[in-house]
Amino acid sequence: MAFSERPPRGSNARPADSLIANRPKTSLPPGYTPNSTLPPGYLPPARDLQKTGAMARDAQKTTLSRRQIFGLAAGGLVLIAVIAVAATFVISAIFVQGSLGGPDSTIDAFYSALRQQNYTQAYTQLSPAQRDAQSLGAFSGTYEQFDTVNGPISDFTIDTPTVSGNQATATVHVTRTTTQNQAATITYTLDTLTLVQSNGTWYIDHINTRTLNLTPTPLPSSVHMQPGAHIG
Repeated sequence: MAFSERPPRGSNARPADSLIANRPKTSLPPGYTPNSTLPPGYLPPARDLQKTGAMARDAQKTTLSRRQIFGLAAGGLVLIAVIAVAATFVISAIFVQGSLGGPDSTIDAFYSALRQQNYTQAYTQLSPAQRDAQSLGAFSGTYEQFDTVNGPISDFTIDTPTVSGNQATATVHVTRTTTQNQAATITYTLDTLTLVQSNGTWYIDHINTRTLNLTPTPLPSSVHMQPGAHIG
């Protein structure tokens, strides 16, 4: 049976007899071209129909199943949990490092105790080797003599320590003030410290003290110092 290329003019061709308006460009019957009238009842393969009309638009839509949505949500929660755990470790490390302190924390604790004439507390900042080399009584006697001759510590300034592994060095500018005959004498000393680290804690291992200068300063007439009092 042969079919004409086009339906007669004025004929009422049914949609089923002509699929020219919405047919694919491939998989045509042998001997037919894209402009030919297809035989009645002919349907192209399903893979070609999916490329045309509303079926093509539907094929482009991606629909996630409920299981996929739950999987993505669970993955997001796992990622958030991992980030939270990592942040906790970082904060804990910072807290531990801050609680242990650096060389400057040990130096500040040492001179703050000496300024308060708390020799026992200052003694605890010495390294185990230094505590073995001198007793608490000998240490206290040395600094009691400093306080008597040059006056107690009234101020101190710590330069930034230099750290190399488990050792550190630092310099401390110390001001001592004593009064005699209504005059205040200020003594400036420069202490050079060597520190060592043991079990994460810094200790003072050696102190070299050098006197810089003495500055006698008359007290104002309105100031009346009591015996044993000091400026600080």
